[in-house]
Amino acid sequence: MDDLADFIAQQMAERGLSLRALAMYSGIGVSTLSTIVRRKRQASPATCQKLADYFGVDEDYLLRLNERRTLNEVLRRAFPDSSEAKIDYLVRALQQAEREWNDQQD
Repeated sequence: MDDLADFIAQQMAERGLSLRALAMYSGIGVSTLSTIVRRKRQASPATCQKLADYFGVDEDYLLRLNERRTLNEVLRRAFPDSSEAKIDYLVRALQQAEREWNDQQD
């Protein structure tokens, strides 16, 4: 799973949902969902919460997927000639470094 857009698309496919149906069931606007799935906009924490409630997953998981998209975009701009595998590696390394930093601060 690369990011929140992939997660939503996968869940919609597995459940046979259209964007309009997901909007109706989750309480999120169709245009909001559309821009998230097309990666034109990042989801707000409130939107992640609604999606987590609907799909029955942990909100933190969706927030991390949402964050991962942002890291991917920043790293792609910083290293435009890098492969997707290298970008994914850098994202995971940064996330691990952040966890270690947070553990040291506690």
